[in-house]
Order: sequence, then C-alpha cells, then structure tokens
Amino acid sequence: MHYPRALRTLLALSVVAAAGCGSGDTSTDSVAHSAPVITDSSGITFTAIAPAERAFPDSIVEVLRITPADSGAGAFGGVSYGTVATNGVDRIYVLSRDDAQVVSFDDSGTPLARWGRRGSGPGEFEFGTGLHVTDSGAVELYNFMTSAFVRYAADGSVLPQRRMPRDSGGAPMEIARVLGSDVVYLRRRQEADTVTRELVHATPRDTTVIAALRVGVTENVAFESCPIQLRGMEPYFAPTMTLGTVGDQWAVQRGPDWRIEFFDGPRLTRVWTRDVPVRPASVELLERELVNGFQIRFNGTTCKVPNDEIAKFIGIA
Repeated sequence: MHYPRALRTLLALSVVAAAGCGSGDTSTDSVAHSAPVITDSSGITFTAIAPAERAFPDSIVEVLRITPADSGAGAFGGVSYGTVATNGVDRIYVLSRDDAQVVSFDDSGTPLARWGRRGSGPGEFEFGTGLHVTDSGAVELYNFMTSAFVRYAADGSVLPQRRMPRDSGGAPMEIARVLGSDVVYLRRRQEADTVTRELVHATPRDTTVIAALRVGVTENVAFESCPIQLRGMEPYFAPTMTLGTVGDQWAVQRGPDWRIEFFDGPRLTRVWTRDVPVRPASVELLERELVNGFQIRFNGTTCKVPNDEIAKFIGIA
C-alpha cells in the first residue's frame, strides 16, 4: 500500500507490539521456485513470477500495548514512523521527539530508563529519526543536526557517534535500513514542479544512489475543514518506494509496478517481476486506507479532513 507521507507524521497515542503467528515457507527461494530466470550480460538475474495470488501464511496478533504516562519514566510523545524499535528479546525502545530522549521498556511494558537530552554533545540530539537496534544490542538513532548516529550501549552508556558522509544532495530525510556499517536512507530533493525521492546507500566513506522516483508536486490546496493551505507537496497517495533487507541484501520496490530489485551494497544483482495490474483508485480503497480520516498536525494541533473532502481533492469522488 502506498501511504500518504502526511499520515506518517501523525501523533500516535499508543505503541502496539505485534507478533506474527503461523507457518509456511516465506524464504525468497521458495517465492521464485520454478519461475523462469534470465541472466543478462552484466550478471543480473531476472525472474518472472507467476501472477497467481498466494495467501500470506501469517496473521498479526497484538501482544502488548504501551500507553504513554503523562509524566515520569514512562512518558513519551511525538511518536511516529521510525521512532519505535525492539531488540527482539526483552526490550522495547521509543524515541520521544518532544523530549529528545529514548525511553526503554521491558517486555511487559514497564518503563526502565530514559537516555539522552537536547543538544549536540555526546548522547545528545536535536531531531532524531530511524531508531533501531543493531545486532550487537546497541541502540542508535539518526540526528539530522550533525549527520551522525547517536549511539547507546544496552546499559544506556553513550557510545561514540557514527558519522555519515554528506554530499551535494544533502542529509537523510528518513533512515530506511541499517545493515552492518552500511545504511540506506531516503533523501528528498524538491525543484520547481517536481520532487525526487532517492534511496541512497551510504558507507562511512561514500554514498551511492541506488533508486530514485520523481513525481510532480501539487498546486495550492485549501481544505474547507482545516484552516491551512498546503502547497508544493507530493500528491496524496502518490507512488513511493519501499525498502527491506533480505539476508545481506537490500530489496527495493518503487512506484506501483510489481518489480523488486535486490542490491548487494550499491550493486544491482537480481530483479523479480510479476504481471499484476495496478488497482485503480476508488472511494472504497480510500475508505480502507483512511479508516480514521485524514489528519494534519500543525502548530501543536491536529485537524481532521473528512474522507469525502479528500476524495474530491484527489479526483475520485
């Protein structure tokens, strides 16, 4: 699903930990089993997967809900995409942007500690994103102000920062995935009438663009239900890019087409395609996407735009 980017900035009132249940072989080899494979002269393999649908073998079950306290060790605020992580065993971490702190909980939801503060010194940050836990148990987040990862050991002690190179395209807008010492992040460049979003593969030494997607920006938009005007933004429900890790490779899907590209570092190694038609936009799909309506947060307040007004704006009413 292509979520509108404004939805990712909504204030979450609670954090839900979920677990997958079920069985079945979901490995990449089983997906492409017996599909025709072609290898070109550069060594890239192309696999055409049959378009038949296959039921996903897992289901999502809520196992824990953490509601923020008003104050004290368990308080947090400003939660959104990229601000929750776990170590996969017994710790849950929440990046509280309002406080510039990382809050840790045990696996029963009991608050344990708070790390960090606002600033640019060791263990400090101004605006963080991309909270994640490394294989060694270190907790990291990306600090926009210093183009570096602020890092904490599992006991909360401050580790040396891990700086990423800056290039002419600017710093990351959103951390997507971390694999060892390599990072793939999302970079956004806006021009007069277009926005280009790039997935950039970065090492401590250099950066390489591995995927890019360009879309036109909207004209001025004034909603009847919200006293705000939006302009120069990507269209709502515009195609976007999705990133995942498969073993030691990156997997990228961009735009609405069913095409997945696998990268070994910055090098493209294989491509999966599937001939599945794109579903046209409809009011029904909009209602499923925006169950609670479209919400815009600005100046500390949240304004809700009804779905029928959004449908009219994007031309599917």
